[in-house]
Amino acid sequence: MVTGQEASVVGTECGTTPEVPVIIGDARSSASIVVAQTLGPFDLPMVSYFATCACLSDTWRYPSFFRTVPSDAFQALGMAKLLRKLGWVWVGLVSGDGDYGKFGVQLLLQELQGSGVCVAYSEVIPKVPSKRQIRHIVDTIRGSTARVVVAFVGFTGHSGALMEEVVRQNITDKQWIASEAWVTYSTLAAPKNLPSLAGTIGFALKKADIPGLGTFLTRLHLDGDYQKSDPFLRELWEEMFGCSLGVDLSVTLSSRRQCTGSEVIGEAEFTPKSLLCCPDSQCYLSKIKCQS
Repeated sequence: MVTGQEASVVGTECGTTPEVPVIIGDARSSASIVVAQTLGPFDLPMVSYFATCACLSDTWRYPSFFRTVPSDAFQALGMAKLLRKLGWVWVGLVSGDGDYGKFGVQLLLQELQGSGVCVAYSEVIPKVPSKRQIRHIVDTIRGSTARVVVAFVGFTGHSGALMEEVVRQNITDKQWIASEAWVTYSTLAAPKNLPSLAGTIGFALKKADIPGLGTFLTRLHLDGDYQKSDPFLRELWEEMFGCSLGVDLSVTLSSRRQCTGSEVIGEAEFTPKSLLCCPDSQCYLSKIKCQS
């Protein structure tokens, strides 16, 4: 990315304009931290659309990192104000064992100092949690007299495993405060989860309307050589038409039919509005404002 060739460089030795002007991504804070640390010495900009860890606001460590979402420092402040406003002064904390969860809970604890809100327990979900570890955390939640649980976790893996166990144990007397990473996740509204998770509240990022994007997407076409087509367009194509282009091995091995490449997005069974308006925050293809 820096030299335009497969060559190793140290520090700012290259001294030329990088072949790649900017890096877009990553969605995860942990991945963004690693990449931003690598790109910083070369002054190669990186723009993330979903990494919210407050640690990334350190311009000395990450001088070329930018993002289009607010830092978790604001979310932690909002959570603290919410707890005080509603008079919830005895709460439990659950976080993921990653930069997102660690820094998020750390900021929340700082905001709660001197506020009158006390923490009954603080549990950390390991990066690769075992069933025994998840059961231990849920047993702590169940046994605590704290009725309010603040979960500063990402949905995939961490909160997913946690909520499955909460539902399995039929814990229905807790009020959940969710971080933005999972508060809008569609699985929360699944009928089997409602007894335990109905009433979950939290903070979510405001969605924006990008004028003209829907029209632009309906005019897209694949290159003759699928391998050379934009990877995001390939993903969109396969999801929209329910077929496989044979480029991604995981998709090729599925039961999907082979794409012809001549499909027309504007004539798809699912319009861009219905398909691209994804119901959860994990769908990164969705950039169109959903309207009823």
